[in-house]
Amino acid sequence: MAAEPARMKVEELEKNRQWWWVAEKKRSRRLDYLRKAIWKKGAVGGLYTPGVTVDLEMGELLKEAHEAESGCPQPRVLLEAKMFAHYLDNKTIFITDKAQLVHYVGSLPNTLWWNPAFAGMLNEEVFNDPTVCPDPVEINRKRMTAICDYWAGKSDQDRLMPFFDFEDQLKIMTGAVGWGAAVTKGGYSGKDYEFLFDGKTGFLQIIEELNRK
Repeated sequence: MAAEPARMKVEELEKNRQWWWVAEKKRSRRLDYLRKAIWKKGAVGGLYTPGVTVDLEMGELLKEAHEAESGCPQPRVLLEAKMFAHYLDNKTIFITDKAQLVHYVGSLPNTLWWNPAFAGMLNEEVFNDPTVCPDPVEINRKRMTAICDYWAGKSDQDRLMPFFDFEDQLKIMTGAVGWGAAVTKGGYSGKDYEFLFDGKTGFLQIIEELNRK
């Protein structure tokens, strides 16, 4: 009977290419601490880990920037850049104990990313989820209402969907969930890791590939 990986020596695990167990054996005390300190953000059975809440900071900062630029006609890509710059200049930066990589898109380690400028449908789901509103709930529900009301009709999805028929809308939404979406604010987004890691992310390379295919 083969030995259980947990009882095997590192050298034997490496020989067997059992890399997960090698990492388990070699992990430092600092990494062990950080691993246990990570907040699990995935929902199980539609419910998030107790204590995980939606982050409201990004929505409010993007709203501030969008309002400030609303009277200035300009290319959409420039508006998106200004909104993102305002967010980066004013967002909360946290540093967790023993960390070397600092921060996360949320304002706290236990918060979920929420960009309300992306999709009105997503905003409705966030607002109607009773489990993710941070305390104090009464105050933050009002903040969420203000964010959702402002982006209604202004989000990427709300602006683009009138140009697609219903079948195309379903394809876009299901495709975005499964494979990511190519949006102006995020550039190329998806699971084609070789495309990303090879550095082929410039516009000229993308145009060349489109022309070739």
